[in-house]
Amino acid sequence: MHENLNWQLVSEIGGVASVVAWLTWWIGEQFRKNREVFYRVMSLHNREDDDRFEELSNDIWRIHLRNAMRDGAEPPQRKAMPRRRYLTEDAQQRGVQT
Repeated sequence: MHENLNWQLVSEIGGVASVVAWLTWWIGEQFRKNREVFYRVMSLHNREDDDRFEELSNDIWRIHLRNAMRDGAEPPQRKAMPRRRYLTEDAQQRGVQT
């Protein structure tokens, strides 16, 4: 009788452990897929924003140059516009498959 009860307990624990392991794997895959889509979309938006900001920076620089030439002053030093790091590139450098 005790042997039967022990096997029943072992099989229940094993069943619960396997279900938990499977659910953990499944949820991990769902997050991986969502993260992949999120990285791709955010990187696209970051690139578009950076392109727009670069255009604005160039326009502002032209205005500074025009004003300096008009006033006879030395043109100011141009500062480089920092660009964002893109999530997909960062993930690829870390070895995360996106």
